[in-house]
Amino acid sequence: MQPIHPISAKSCKNLLGKPVFLVLKDGSRLFGVLHRVDNNRLTIGDEPLANVSAKPKKTAKKPTATKSKTVKTTKKQTPAEQSAPEQETPAGLISFGFWGPPPEAPAPAPAPAPRSWDVPLDNVGAMFTETV
Repeated sequence: MQPIHPISAKSCKNLLGKPVFLVLKDGSRLFGVLHRVDNNRLTIGDEPLANVSAKPKKTAKKPTATKSKTVKTTKKQTPAEQSAPEQETPAGLISFGFWGPPPEAPAPAPAPAPRSWDVPLDNVGAMFTETV
C-alpha cells in the first residue's frame, strides 16, 4: 500500500479508476474505486469505472420506419370442425398435456445496487492505494 500525501484534488486526479482506501477523520474507513474528484469532493464507488474512449463513436443512421397496413384474416371452420365436441375436463382440474405442467424456474435474485460515497477532502485523514 502506498500512502498518498498531501491529500489534494491534484494528487487524487492521478488515482481516478484505481482502488483506494480512505480513513476519515471520524475514524470510519472506506474502500472502493475513485470515480470522481470535483469541488474538493471525492466520489468513491463499489464498481470499477467503465472503459471510456476519448474519441466519440460514430453512430449509424437509423432506418426510417415505413408505414404498413395490418390485415386481419379469419379462418373459416370446416363443417367437421364445427360439429366436433369440445373436450371437457372434470371441474377444478386443469389439462396440461402428456408431460404435465411446464417446470417453473426460480426467479433470479436481484443484483445489489451499486453504492457510492461523496467524501469532502477536508474529512479525509489518510489515503492509501495499491500502486501509483
